Amino acid sequence: MGKQQTLLKQAQQAWIALRDADCAFLASGAEGGSMQPMLVSQCMTDKSVERESLLASLLQCEDGDQSCPLPPAN
Repeated sequence: MGKQQTLLKQAQQAWIALRDADCAFLASGAEGGSMQPMLVSQCMTDKSVERESLLASLLQCEDGDQSCPLPPAN
C-alpha cells in the first residue's frame, strides 16, 4: 500500500469516528426515544453524502493544483 493510500485509509477511519460521534451527539436529545435511531441514521446518511462529494471532487483536480493530493484526472 502506497503512502497516499495509507493516509487516505487513516483519514477515512478518523472521519468515520468523527461522523459517528457527531451523529450520536446530535441525536442525543432524543435519547431513549423511538426517533433516536432514525435521527442517527439520517445524520450518518447526510454526512456520508457530503464526504462522498468531497472525495469525488479530489478526482477532478486541475493540473498544477498543489492543494490537491491526487494527480489531475485525464
